[in-house]
Amino acid sequence: MQGTNTAIALKAVNIYQVTHNYLGGVNYLQGVDYKADKDLLEQYIVLKYLAGDYDAVVLEADRYSLAYGRDEDVRRYLAGAYEARGDFADALSAYQELVARAPKFEDELKIAELQFQMKQYRAAESQLQLMLTRYSTQSLDRVRNLLGKCNLQSMNYGLAIDHYTAAIRINSDIAEYHHGLGTAYASDNKHADAQRSFLRAHQLAPNNAVFGLDYAKSLERQGDIESALRVMESVAEQVATNATAVDFHVLFADLLRQTGRIHEALGQITKAKSYHPDDFEISQKFADISAELQVQNLSRDVIEIRHVNFNPVFPSLNEYYKSNPIGNITLYNNRSTTVNNVKVTVYVQEVGMRAMVIDVPSVVPRQDKLVDIPMEFNERLFDRARTVPVTIELSFEHEGSSFKPSVPPQNIQILDSKAMDWGRRRSIASFVNPQDNNLSFFVRQNIVQAFSGEQSNIINRNLIRALQAYSFYRANGITYVSDSAPANLDASQLDEVPFPHQILQTKAGDCEDLLVLLAGTLESIGTRTALIDVPGHVILGVNTEMNEADIRKKWPGAGVFHRIQRFILVTHRDHPDG
Repeated sequence: MQGTNTAIALKAVNIYQVTHNYLGGVNYLQGVDYKADKDLLEQYIVLKYLAGDYDAVVLEADRYSLAYGRDEDVRRYLAGAYEARGDFADALSAYQELVARAPKFEDELKIAELQFQMKQYRAAESQLQLMLTRYSTQSLDRVRNLLGKCNLQSMNYGLAIDHYTAAIRINSDIAEYHHGLGTAYASDNKHADAQRSFLRAHQLAPNNAVFGLDYAKSLERQGDIESALRVMESVAEQVATNATAVDFHVLFADLLRQTGRIHEALGQITKAKSYHPDDFEISQKFADISAELQVQNLSRDVIEIRHVNFNPVFPSLNEYYKSNPIGNITLYNNRSTTVNNVKVTVYVQEVGMRAMVIDVPSVVPRQDKLVDIPMEFNERLFDRARTVPVTIELSFEHEGSSFKPSVPPQNIQILDSKAMDWGRRRSIASFVNPQDNNLSFFVRQNIVQAFSGEQSNIINRNLIRALQAYSFYRANGITYVSDSAPANLDASQLDEVPFPHQILQTKAGDCEDLLVLLAGTLESIGTRTALIDVPGHVILGVNTEMNEADIRKKWPGAGVFHRIQRFILVTHRDHPDG
């Protein structure tokens, strides 16, 4: 043992096992001469089994038997190693030896499973029938399930149905049992019952491609092609990337073909053909789908619009839309050559300033081309919330001919002028317009005039203006009201923010409404502002035109926000936080 006793070595091995560092444990035991100690040799076998080195397990188990006799636990690891490497006959012999010495439920069940693997269905059934009697007090759903499999293979469909039903009666949450029952029903031509069982298996194991395939087959048999296709699509990512998936790809291709998705059908049958290139039926399907796709492509428009996506329009973002898209259109080239100089013309009726012409230099074959759509709007955009039609025209030349395919009419949603999405947090600034002549006139005639005689050398000029504006609006009955949808707590939540002239009419608003009014008021007379959002609240920042050190000196407790210029943070006392 080279100075390391067995107890210490076993504790070390236990740590390696707990941490799943099996190879580390193997290396450790090799360094302490594990072969000379019975317990350490057994642990070496365990670690090799856990590490997946089954050849070593067989070798070391034989060494153990020669040195110390036939230990039950070691024989069980030996049996497991035989099974793992596909030596089912040796595994069966090892388990039968274990059962002969001391019968145990799991060992006997393993014997039946190995007999099933070796297609010894009658022997497996006899073993399982004995277990039904011997272990009558135990939960026998796995025994019943395996009996169902045996009878299914022996074409005793009625007995298979009985055993699967008994397994489900014991444990109804195992998808495999329902799938087995569905297979038995389908084999016995009870297709309605089979579909119900396949559905339940798919519900319990929605990511199992085999269960999904059989459920889709049952749906196709009943003529429900769309539902079958949805099931296939839901499990497509779980399909094996080898020849076991051929049936899946063939059915998927058939369903896609029946729903007119010929190009996708070709992709699926191509995968099936790659696994079985000499299969006559698959090769024939491949040829038929290829020919059908060629005919379809020749009958379709050279360039087609596959998808149109228009986002809801926020009138407050009118200027933003001049350089940013209101949505996009996906073009697709159905031919084998590139089409150049494609034009897409889009006009939003009622509210569009003009038709927008988008030049698309080229659309390559068999690929989607995403085209962003900008738009300039007129003043009618602010009239009211509504849905308006959108006209789309597509034009191009191909092989010396001009094309202008028809495009179905589309619609776009125009939101209320006060609408704002907190997912675009900065868009709140669009409600503050320094060039608002009406607000500027109101401020100069009322607020500036009211405080024209007041001066202060103590408080910063811009802060004085903020206090004057706040005092004026408060004195004239403009009040804070709580919003049922707190600002910026949900990044995707729509909110309403009135423009300053609308707040002056209603004389009420929540925190962001009133700060938009104050910011607009100050901006209209030349005082720079900022709006800073915090969870559930918005704060007004006023540009002091001072450096931070002077601000801290004059107002030690002031909140200061800055990137390039310094703003003092201001809130209003009507808000519960301020």
